[in-house]
Amino acid sequence: MKNQTTITALSSLALKSTQNELKTTNPYVHVLILLLAIFIVSSTACTRDQFEEFQPVELEQTSIVTIEWTAFKFPTFEDRVGVSGTFDSYEYKFARNANNILDQLDGAEITIPTSSINVGNSATKTANIATYFFPFLASKIDCEVKSIDRESAEIAISINDVTVHSIFEVNLDEANRTVKMSGGIEDLMVFGAQKAFKELNMVCGEYHDGFVWPDVTIEVTIEHYDLLND
Repeated sequence: MKNQTTITALSSLALKSTQNELKTTNPYVHVLILLLAIFIVSSTACTRDQFEEFQPVELEQTSIVTIEWTAFKFPTFEDRVGVSGTFDSYEYKFARNANNILDQLDGAEITIPTSSINVGNSATKTANIATYFFPFLASKIDCEVKSIDRESAEIAISINDVTVHSIFEVNLDEANRTVKMSGGIEDLMVFGAQKAFKELNMVCGEYHDGFVWPDVTIEVTIEHYDLLND
């Protein structure tokens, strides 16, 4: 109240000063003084109490599922180099209203269209894999969590009606509501990938000495898993 009274008093003085100045100064000064008076008066409209009515707004968060993979190139194991990317599209089914995230993931299914491949955000590399690899392998990858606990998960990976079971390591971070499952496929050739590797090698074999390893590592990360039901 003291601050508001002081401001009101200042505004009154400014108005009086304006009236006196109108008699003695040029028109430009008149305008400046009037604007000053208006500013002081209008500033009293927002008191401290009114400012306290504004509260910060928390942005809505959604659960994020990320599927990352790494393949390897160059013929000798000591020299092989990883090439990483993601699948940017997928459809999933999780158990709803489960007691916890592990129960929710038990039996979960995910279908990945291989056309959603993204190789390190490189348009050229992505186009090569999307055009010369997966069309000769499969249009989708189906996965199902057969069992899961705090340490590991058994995941069935199906391509071309062939299913392999792979053990993934589980990393559960309850504080940050994040779960990671890390594993991979030991040999893509069991899914009939021979022709896909051959076609890819014909297009860009010079960049990996004509050799790409058949194993792939995979990491699935679910952030804000408490929002999976939303």
